[in-house]
Amino acid sequence: MPKSPSRNTRLVVAAVGIPIVACVAVLMALIVAGDPYIWRPDFHYPERPSHYYTAREALEIALPQIPSWHQDALITFIYSGPGDPQVWGIRDDGQVPIWIFDVASPSSMVRTAISVIDDVAFVSGLDGHPELPLRSEPQPLPLDWVIDSHQAFAIARAAGARGLPTTIMTTRRSRVDAGGSGTGEGIALGWLLSYGDRGRAPYVLVDAFSGAILQNDFAP
Repeated sequence: MPKSPSRNTRLVVAAVGIPIVACVAVLMALIVAGDPYIWRPDFHYPERPSHYYTAREALEIALPQIPSWHQDALITFIYSGPGDPQVWGIRDDGQVPIWIFDVASPSSMVRTAISVIDDVAFVSGLDGHPELPLRSEPQPLPLDWVIDSHQAFAIARAAGARGLPTTIMTTRRSRVDAGGSGTGEGIALGWLLSYGDRGRAPYVLVDAFSGAILQNDFAP
């Protein structure tokens, strides 16, 4: 279930003598400001992004908000967000306007997603739901990676990758198949860069600790 409204929201609603219209106005202001306790399925993208981030930079914005969903929440997957690639695509320096962090609560056995857009981190949910049940114990990602996402982008480009990736995501496997599913041995963490539609995309997979290229579909 979604987490209860924040203390500030409860105080506003409970305040004596404040007209209900004023309470609603304040609540809406909290939603717009990105109150971390509020699920925002109706978040409206701005026409154009005003901020671009590496995964590490977006992580620093997301981390203070994640315990507001569940105190024991763990990050299990990180990926660049969707949108019109002409407007919301990955920039030529490898930075990204939308990052999404899949998180899971081991104690409650539920999962959700936290999105970072234009310096705002909020619970964006999964498949239209504020949270979904977990089917197995969550496996947290290591967050002390050495190679950040934009550095993996530069490594891939130097190794012959052509064009801009459509998606950058984490993986715990040393290889992926044509659909992007992990098939290789387990690794601590890698950055998987996809350069097209799933199922037809060439991939480059960069180890997030050593910077080694584990898979390069552009190689001759």
